[in-house]
Amino acid sequence: MKRIILACALLTLLFCGCGEKAGQSDIITADNFQLDTLITITLYGYGDEAVFNDAFDEIERLEGLLSRARPGSDPDKLAKDAGGSFVSVSAETIFLLEESRKYSLLSGGLFDVTIGPLASLWNIRGGSGHYPSKGELDAAMALVNFRDIITDGSEAMLKAGGMEIDFGAIAKGYIADEVKALLIRKGVKSGVINLGGDVVLIGGKPGGENFRIGVQDPLGAAGEYIGVVEIAEKSLATSGNYERFFMHEGKRYHHIIDPKTGFPADNGLIQVTVITNDAVTGDALSTSAFLLGLEKGMELINNTEGASAIFVTSDKKVRLSEGFSDLFHLTNKDYLFLQQPGATVKVISGRDTSGIYKLSEDREIIINTGAGKNVVVISGGFVRMSEANCPNGDCTSHKAINKTGQQIVCLPNKVLIRIEGE
Repeated sequence: MKRIILACALLTLLFCGCGEKAGQSDIITADNFQLDTLITITLYGYGDEAVFNDAFDEIERLEGLLSRARPGSDPDKLAKDAGGSFVSVSAETIFLLEESRKYSLLSGGLFDVTIGPLASLWNIRGGSGHYPSKGELDAAMALVNFRDIITDGSEAMLKAGGMEIDFGAIAKGYIADEVKALLIRKGVKSGVINLGGDVVLIGGKPGGENFRIGVQDPLGAAGEYIGVVEIAEKSLATSGNYERFFMHEGKRYHHIIDPKTGFPADNGLIQVTVITNDAVTGDALSTSAFLLGLEKGMELINNTEGASAIFVTSDKKVRLSEGFSDLFHLTNKDYLFLQQPGATVKVISGRDTSGIYKLSEDREIIINTGAGKNVVVISGGFVRMSEANCPNGDCTSHKAINKTGQQIVCLPNKVLIRIEGE
């Protein structure tokens, strides 16, 4: 197994470099090819390079347990005994089966780890794949049903012969969480774990700053971004139609398969990036939201505590979930924020309307009243009060708003900001 360790961050996923307050001697980076992707781990203020071997060994152990492509793995054993008897499996597999069921229910069955027969049928990898016949699709789809997974203690069973488990939509996040926990036990305080686009952060940058993480441009080359997320300690997971695909008769067919149709999801989304506290949640949510489509996917994210998301549509529109306006900065001018058509921001000072502005136009609005000054910022389809020289500061601590009917009020200065229109 080839492992590359660098004493400085020459190869790094950090969008803005290695961090302004850490010298290069404080940064170590290692790369390895596992999980069918390039893995990069960057650590700050930690000098023991032996920890990388521990991290990569843990990834190897978990891949051996959870990958259906590995002979003797738990998914392999379950497939071989499908329709027969219970199989003794690891605690890790039991956890993922139970966690997967939760997201199957939340997504109305679109997230389904029994997708294995369909994934095997399409066999999308390395730019090639198989376009199936209707008969092949019907046969494979009959074997996809998360309700046909039975667990009992440390054992599990697939009810029908031919069923297969594929943890591809959740295992990478789980493995990233386990690697993070291992590194923290070893004393790491600051670092970035990148499992082929699934990013897990340990703390923030030295000095207390957030990490700046580039969000991949789904229509661009690797390393080209649509914008930047500024976060610390969180996890970032992305599902996109560009990761694995093949072309058939001029059309792209990607690897995120809708179990209801048997075909790759085709709902206008090309990428969903989810930020959560833990990677296993983000991994499952990004796939679920992608399969649900923009509106239902947005509803799922907004109803999940601690989750935020960036949705990108095929016509290069970007839409953010609630509470995300301060985390993401759109930098690629080829993309536009997707707004509510016709929505406006009304600014009322005292009893008078002092201005009406389009929600789709980024701007800063300064309001001077006899009582004081307020500064309102419209950015990315969100509105927030960034400054107010009033005594309580409630208006500046109010979360950003982005929906018709929502408002922010500064009572001492008698200023009201409200979103109106459709």
